[in-house]
Amino acid sequence: MSGSWLEKTNTRLIRWMHLSCQQTSPLISESLDHPLTFPKKLRLKFHLMMCGVCQCYLDQLKTLGGLARTLGKVDNELMDNITLRPEFKDRLKKTMKS
Repeated sequence: MSGSWLEKTNTRLIRWMHLSCQQTSPLISESLDHPLTFPKKLRLKFHLMMCGVCQCYLDQLKTLGGLARTLGKVDNELMDNITLRPEFKDRLKKTMKS
């Protein structure tokens, strides 16, 4: 009797843990923006352990995020070195942020 209960429990758990790649991609993006809840994090990690395509997607998003941060720093450094009237420089910075 306990074997069938265990089998049913395992089957339910596996069904709950299973995510398609289509369901996983938004979770990957979300995980880079802010911390996930424990259940979401668990399901994402479970999928990533088995799916090289989604792991590659995660790596690509991390790379793109790093490049964007680096370019943002370079832009800020360039803006700090530009010799413009302060009021024009401030207006230009505000325009670039929006």
